[in-house]
Amino acid sequence: MKAQTSILLALLLLTFLPLAFPVKANIEGAGLELPFTHVPFIESFEGTWCPPCMQNMHPAFERLYEHDWNPHDHPVHIVEIHLGSYDPLTVDDGIEVASYYSVTGIPTYVVDGGYAIQVGASNPDSAYEKLCSDINSAGKRSVPKIHMLVSSAIRGRTLKATVKIYNPGSKEFSGLLTVYVVEDNVTAYSSVTGQDETFRFVLRKVLAFNSFTMIQPDSISSEYFQWGIPSSYNSKNIIVVAAIRDIETKFYIQSACSIEGRKEITVERHPEKVSIGEEITIVAKVKGVFEKEIETVKLQYSFNGETNEMEMTRAGPLEYRATIPGFDTCGTLTYKVTVYTTDGKSFSSKQESVEVMDDIPPTIDSIKIIPSQPQPGEEFEVYVFAHDEGGSGISTVEICYYVDDTPTGCLMAQQVNETAWKATIPGQEGGCTVKLNVT
Repeated sequence: MKAQTSILLALLLLTFLPLAFPVKANIEGAGLELPFTHVPFIESFEGTWCPPCMQNMHPAFERLYEHDWNPHDHPVHIVEIHLGSYDPLTVDDGIEVASYYSVTGIPTYVVDGGYAIQVGASNPDSAYEKLCSDINSAGKRSVPKIHMLVSSAIRGRTLKATVKIYNPGSKEFSGLLTVYVVEDNVTAYSSVTGQDETFRFVLRKVLAFNSFTMIQPDSISSEYFQWGIPSSYNSKNIIVVAAIRDIETKFYIQSACSIEGRKEITVERHPEKVSIGEEITIVAKVKGVFEKEIETVKLQYSFNGETNEMEMTRAGPLEYRATIPGFDTCGTLTYKVTVYTTDGKSFSSKQESVEVMDDIPPTIDSIKIIPSQPQPGEEFEVYVFAHDEGGSGISTVEICYYVDDTPTGCLMAQQVNETAWKATIPGQEGGCTVKLNVT
C-alpha cells in the first residue's frame, strides 16, 4: 500500500502542477439552486501537499461552506479524502475508496458516486462554479424516493451509530450502503501554504462501503455500527455520514449525517406577544425521526398553575400545530411539545414561557360633577364611570386638576362600585376655570 501511495504522489505532481497558476473566471450565477430531489453526496480527494488542491479546489469548497452552507441542515454531504504518503490526514480506508473510483490524480471529486466527476482545478473561481453546477445537476435529477436518518452517540472513546433507511414506496428497494466517519474542522500543516490549514469533514474511518441493503415497501431498515475513536482524533468533532446507491444505476440517491439525525423539536409561537383574549397558535417542527415512527404529538401547557394537554394536528411533513384558547386574565403561560413514537419512547422540546398581557386601555364612559356649577369656595365631587375591555380590571383612577391652566393637584379617586370612582376637589376662588385630567 505504501508503494502505491508513492506512485500516486509522483503522478499527481506531474499531471496537475501546471494548473496551480490561476486565471480569474466569471462566477456570476454560481451557487446552489435549492430545493433538490435528494441530498447529494460528494467524495473529494485532496492533499495538503498538492498545489492545485490547496490553491484552487480547497478555496472552492471554502466558498461553498461560506456562501451556500446550512450548518444544521446540510444541502449536500461532503467527505474529504486525503491521499499521499506525505499527507498527515491520509488513512488506508481512503486509499481503498480512491482505488474503487480509479483516482489517479488530485484534486478529484465524485458527485453521487459517479454521476459527475471532476478532475483538476485551474483556479478557485472556476472550480467553485463547476462544483455548484455539478451539485445542482445531481440534486435536480429524478431519483427513487428514499429517506435516511443517521444518529450517533459517543461514550468515552467508543462511537455507536445507527443508520435508518425508510422506503415509502410500494415496491421493495435494493441499494448499496456506504457509511463514513469524518472529523470536522481538522487542523493540519500544508507544505503548499507553509502554515496550518483547517479541513472540513475529513475521512477517518469507513464503517461500510457498498454494503447490500434491501428495504421492503413502506418499511424502515436499521443498520448498527461501532468503532473505537483513536486518541489523536477530537471526538467532539466526529460525525457519521451515510449514503445509499441505487443498485441499478450505482449512483447515490440519498445521504444523511448524524448532525441532522439528532432528535429535536423546534417550537414557534404566533403571535410572539400575547394579549388577553388572544388565541395562541403553537407550531412544532420535528427532526430526528421518520413520520412513520410518530404515534402522536402533544402540547402541554400551564397557565397560572392550571395544567392542560392537547393533541396537535399534522400541518405538513413533520410539522404539527395546536391552538390554545385566549385567556381572560393576565398571567404566565408555559408550554412544551412532546413527541411519542411507536416504540413507546418520547422526547420533548425545551419548556418556553410568555406573559399574557392586557394591552387594551380602560375606557372612560363618562364624568359627572356634583354640583354641576360649584359656588366660589365650594368643594365638588367628580365621579368617573369607566370599564376595562381587556379584562384585567382597573387598578387606580387618578384625577389631576388645573386652576386657570396651572397644575394645582392630583387625587387618587375612591372606588364606589365596579364601574364608578369619585374624588373631592377643594373649593376655588370665584371666576377661575378648573380643568380636569382623568387617568
